[in-house]
Amino acid sequence: MVLETDGDESALPELAVIDDPMVDLTRREGIDALRRAVQALPRRYREVVVLCDLEDVDYADAAVALGCPIGTVRSRLHRARGLLLDKLNQDRNPRQAVSLKPVRCVS
Repeated sequence: MVLETDGDESALPELAVIDDPMVDLTRREGIDALRRAVQALPRRYREVVVLCDLEDVDYADAAVALGCPIGTVRSRLHRARGLLLDKLNQDRNPRQAVSLKPVRCVS
C-alpha cells in the first residue's frame, strides 16, 4: 500500500514511541507471572491453554491432538482459564487470597 502525501510530510501521522521503563517493566512482570501460572497448571489444563490460547489451534484440532472430544477441550480450557485467573489474582493480592468453598444449603 502506498500513501500519497503530495510531498507534504506533515500529512503523515506521527508514530508514538513509548519509552517508559516502568511500563516495560510492568509488562514484562505480567508476562512472567502468566508464564509461571501456566507452568503451575496440571498437565491436562496446561496442554489446552498452550494449544488453544498460545498456539492459536482451534478446538477441533486440539481435540484431535489430545485424543479427546471437543467438549472436553472446551471444558478443560474453561477450567484452566479460571485457575489462571485465580492464580494471578492471588499473586497480585496475597492478603486477599482466601480459599472459599461452596456452601451447601440444607433445609
